[in-house]
Amino acid sequence: ETVAAEIVAWSPESVSGELAVALTRRDGARIDTLQSRSFAVTLAAGLERWQPALAAVDLPVASLELSARLSLTAGEDLVWRTALLHMEPGWLERARERSTELEPAERATVGYRLDAIAATLTTSPRRANPSALATTVVETDAMLERAARTGSVLPAQGRILMVYPGPSGEDRLCSLYLPEFRNESSPLLLVLAPHPRLAGELARQTGLQLGPAAGPESGQPVVAVPHQVWPAADQSCCTEVDACRTWATAYLRTSAVLLAGVDAAAGLALQASLDDAQAQSDVCLIAGGGFAPWPEASTAALLGEMRRASPTLPYYWTRFRDETRRSGQADAVFATMQQTGLNIALNSLVGGGLSLSQASGRIAQWATALTNAER
Repeated sequence: ETVAAEIVAWSPESVSGELAVALTRRDGARIDTLQSRSFAVTLAAGLERWQPALAAVDLPVASLELSARLSLTAGEDLVWRTALLHMEPGWLERARERSTELEPAERATVGYRLDAIAATLTTSPRRANPSALATTVVETDAMLERAARTGSVLPAQGRILMVYPGPSGEDRLCSLYLPEFRNESSPLLLVLAPHPRLAGELARQTGLQLGPAAGPESGQPVVAVPHQVWPAADQSCCTEVDACRTWATAYLRTSAVLLAGVDAAAGLALQASLDDAQAQSDVCLIAGGGFAPWPEASTAALLGEMRRASPTLPYYWTRFRDETRRSGQADAVFATMQQTGLNIALNSLVGGGLSLSQASGRIAQWATALTNAER
């Protein structure tokens, strides 16, 4: 299918120059030039139009960019570009048919994506910027191609957005990061983010900062970060954590779980560990001013909560003291854990403010050290 385009320019006077037109395809971080043409032009005063012939796109789907640069002899450059989505007729229907061959966990993910694509195609204005839609379409097509080739939609390495069933079967989103050295010994590193908009980047940054495996038999952790809005920490939140953990361990075929939480979600990680101490081997709490799992609790109430904890489950604390001294419950909860004799394997006090890069780096370092120490 050829790409039809009309380039329009307006000039207040007659000028000459060169018009360069390019059609490029974006595939992840790589950009390929499909066609590039340039030719001399002369513009009369007023509107001028060109209809350059552009190459056929011999792909089922593609994320494209069409750009034009008008370089005038007077030295002025005029630049225009637009994103395009190329999709073969019938691609959506064929993709749905191909998805029926996937295993249930992966079929749900691809089905969710295809439903989102169909809804966007139906409701978006025809001239809406298609960049986000094109990314989803190309990623989904790549997932189906990968499944046909390897038997799974999962990449060899990198981040992928998956769908898993919530406590009542609702669709929930989770970012997985597959490390370079993943094998059957790789544990699940379940990280709870304080807000869903941070989940994908937290998974990516944590995964990229994992240290090397200790040896050829060792497996780096697989990072999982649910895209969940956590209300006030309560039993329903713990049920949400359990739903993600149950799905991820079954899908990834692992029973080893490391649990971590960041700021407000660190309080949820703590609560989840109190509810089921056997569900994870270690807990990492990255606490800032938002750490407040029991905001109205008295000292006696905190003692009651801590008495539910397993005395052998290791807790690794990092508190950002410039934040925890001003707000939240991190210092009070930590003191209560010490008072009740719980297993505090790390007590790190850090200056400055809590950031995503600080949290991801410390979680990655912690998980790498634990994973390698077990080998």
